Amino acid sequence: MDAGRDVLDVGAVLGETYRIQGLIGRGGMGAVWAAEHLRLPGKHVAVKVLLDAAAGGEEMLQRFRREAEIASRLGHPNIVEVLDFNTLPTGQPYIVLEYLQGETLAGRLASGRLQLDEALAVTRQIGSALQAAHRAGVVHRDLKPENVFLCTPEEDMPTKVKVLDFGISKIRGSQSLRTQDAILMGTPQYMSPEQATGKNTAVDARTDVFAVGAIVYEMLGGQPAFAGGSLAEVVYRVVHGEPTPLRELAPALPENVLNAVERALQKDPAARPQDIGALILELTGRPLHSFHTGQPRGMDSAVGPLEPTHTPHPTGPTASWPKTRASSREPVRSGAVTVPPEMPEPAPRRMWPFLAVLAVVGVALGGGGVLWASRRAAPAPPTQTASLGPIEPVKRLEPPPPPAPSPPPPPVTPPPTGNETSPAKEPATAASPTTRREKPPPVRKHRARAEAAKASEPRTVASAEPAKGVEPEPPATPSDGIKPEARKLLDQAEDALAKNKPLDAARLVDQSFYIQKSTLGYAIQARAACLRHDVGGARAAFRNVSDPQLKQVVLRACVRQGVWLF
Repeated sequence: MDAGRDVLDVGAVLGETYRIQGLIGRGGMGAVWAAEHLRLPGKHVAVKVLLDAAAGGEEMLQRFRREAEIASRLGHPNIVEVLDFNTLPTGQPYIVLEYLQGETLAGRLASGRLQLDEALAVTRQIGSALQAAHRAGVVHRDLKPENVFLCTPEEDMPTKVKVLDFGISKIRGSQSLRTQDAILMGTPQYMSPEQATGKNTAVDARTDVFAVGAIVYEMLGGQPAFAGGSLAEVVYRVVHGEPTPLRELAPALPENVLNAVERALQKDPAARPQDIGALILELTGRPLHSFHTGQPRGMDSAVGPLEPTHTPHPTGPTASWPKTRASSREPVRSGAVTVPPEMPEPAPRRMWPFLAVLAVVGVALGGGGVLWASRRAAPAPPTQTASLGPIEPVKRLEPPPPPAPSPPPPPVTPPPTGNETSPAKEPATAASPTTRREKPPPVRKHRARAEAAKASEPRTVASAEPAKGVEPEPPATPSDGIKPEARKLLDQAEDALAKNKPLDAARLVDQSFYIQKSTLGYAIQARAACLRHDVGGARAAFRNVSDPQLKQVVLRACVRQGVWLF
């Protein structure tokens, strides 16, 4: 290994974990290398090295580290996964990322505009990633086609999208970038007017809404919304000009899509959709799921907004590579997607394609953002971004013990009359499991609780009439208020689960939510996620299940799949 042109030699080992296999690409500030995990055969990663940290100064180091910290802490399936952060013996910092196969959206757009269905599927996944970031108080600020990666799909699975490069993102309340309020940061064609005029204290989630609008415009219209022969011309058009109406470029598009894109590109942030979820709803007619993502290892179950980054170490542009995961720690199975039904299930691990499609490299390595000095703005209070308040620990959702049987009869009980059922028999039936569960081993605590739920499984799973003379339990499925159209979709979702088709079940629930959200829908969603071993998605859906008996059913179904929700 040397500090010369190649920095890393093929065969070099980083941190006793990653063996370098070859150079993927190089940019002005960084280089990306392919590597394999030594202790996990078949696991391949991308190693991104900041080439000249000294030239970039303290701010570049902070950006580089910020990239690693934000992606790792968000832990969202539509955000490129950061596996490790360390420093070379030469002092140069590096990030280890998941290895992605495919191409950037910019590469895809080079072949022409996208079909409406494809464009909306991509946009929903971008929206899901941004929703998670915004709720954690993070604004991306550099969304563009080069920072959206389209992973190569497996067989007939839909394309999975990864959002890259949180290097210049803004964390609510962060003061780690000292020049943050005095520079213009981003890529001009996709900047909001408030960014283009250097008003970084005015940057919030609506800034990303503008960028998504510009990306959707380009996907459907076949050309950028704002273009020019120079940086100054592009910035002027962003601030003062109007793009060619999308309806002139693509007159066959639905009215709701045309209107949504037009609103997203408004100069005044107050005139845009006020959050990414509102934009996605206008574009697609379906809301984003309010899914809480799985926790990266080492985080508490109670999650709140990201804290500002105070460490004086690296952060920078993000890279993008295939979906093989590797880490120096024990690997964490991260299941499929926790959001829209367009998302694929986890695909089987692919054989290592030494030279994968790497259109991403130019993005990740230096060509991306523009730093344009402008007059220092007066200090202003931190930007208000949509924030996900602290979530109470999942243990608070621990299901109550199964409904107690009728009070045990007195020692001497007269025989029941002909008009009575025999409540005295219930305790006898339940006695054996109660005895077994009296002191379950600590590691099997949740399994024991889940097994206890068997007796009270809701009527949606097994419908049965209450015995005569016994007061019926309240329905486990709160279906009284569910509209017939939504109920029909939920019944179909149950059938799909019974046929081991969790993706179909999730899609049907998603359709039912467009008509009416219901705790039953969330319960089915959680079970579908467990069937796919999507722990984050299951936990997120489970948080919305309010009915105690449905909670028990979900817990029991997930335990069968080896998924523990708390």
